[in-house]
Amino acid sequence: LSSALLRILGDTEYGIYQTVAAFANNLILLEFGVGTVMTRNISMCRGRQAGEEEIQRNISTIWTLTCLLSLLLLAASVLFYYMIPWIYSQSMEPSQIAHGQNIFVFIAGYLFLNFLMHTVNAVIFSFENYTYGSLLSMFRILARTVLLIVLLLWRKNAIVIAVVDLVLNAICISVSFLYCKTKLKVKLRLGKLDRGILRSSLPLALAIFLQGIVSQANSNVDKVLIGIMMTPEVVSLYSVALYIYSVFASLSNVAASMYVPTVVQKVGQGLEGKALTEHLITPSRLTALVGGLVLFGFTAVGGQFVEILYGVDYLTAWPLAVLLITPAYIDSVAGVLVYVLDAMNRRMARSVVLIITTALNIVLTIVGLNRWGVFGAAAATALCTLLGPVLIMSLY
Repeated sequence: LSSALLRILGDTEYGIYQTVAAFANNLILLEFGVGTVMTRNISMCRGRQAGEEEIQRNISTIWTLTCLLSLLLLAASVLFYYMIPWIYSQSMEPSQIAHGQNIFVFIAGYLFLNFLMHTVNAVIFSFENYTYGSLLSMFRILARTVLLIVLLLWRKNAIVIAVVDLVLNAICISVSFLYCKTKLKVKLRLGKLDRGILRSSLPLALAIFLQGIVSQANSNVDKVLIGIMMTPEVVSLYSVALYIYSVFASLSNVAASMYVPTVVQKVGQGLEGKALTEHLITPSRLTALVGGLVLFGFTAVGGQFVEILYGVDYLTAWPLAVLLITPAYIDSVAGVLVYVLDAMNRRMARSVVLIITTALNIVLTIVGLNRWGVFGAAAATALCTLLGPVLIMSLY
């Protein structure tokens, strides 16, 4: 789909969209990982066979917190809107900045609904209803693909992408609400914040907030800095590499994510040591197999793949993607261990380590962009991934 969007919109228009989207995605940090907290809390309640009242109290507290944070996200969106002309005054023309602000309004609405939807879907996921999530994702992907191609052929404007994403999110969250109410018999309602639940959830929420900064820096800071220091056309090129990287990350994370409720329940029941390690072998092997197959195939024939989909002008995206994917693959093999840290409330240690390497990544990215262009940015991200998530956290 990204190749079709690039061919229809052109380098500049697609680059403006990617630049604004990268800037807007920093708002995701305000989520504080409440979706993960919801999954962890419900899974632990079910693991120790807690009553319906306790489960509902957890759901009500986290949902109320989600709504409060979503209002904070909207307030921050207003500030971000007025920051766009100041930040991109050197890399965009006035007309491009005004166009980018219009796109930002719809992206902010999409992020607002996406925040709410993550928490709603976390409830469904906690009850191990995997089929629903897969079907909803499939519907969204198919509908988005068809709508974008048809509408963009009618009107070649990047704002169409943001509008379609906003509308589809509104539909998906409405369906998820109905599913929770009718199928799971779960009520998502605002209520009093339970201090005990908040207190137990705070360490994980703070850890995910810090790790969110890390994730955004490693996957998004490159585009933000390129958008500030270079042109929309260069952002467009780098976005192709990041898109390939994101597809790989999604595929390699499937096996581990399916084990989240089970892992949390096992840890909550006291499973540890060798017994826990044996339970984690299967998702790690599946991740290594799937991720290794994709990485080997893309390294071997990725050049032809990029040339066919995006054209010879974007061939540089191939080595950039390989540079980003390789350390991410090594990290993903042990990715299931992150959920063990969540269950043990020990994710803060990972977040502290990664926040340090993130600061290093930002500095190295700026230096790398000035000296080696986009390859310097990709190399900085790859180096910091190897240093933090792979080396230091493996030792931990």
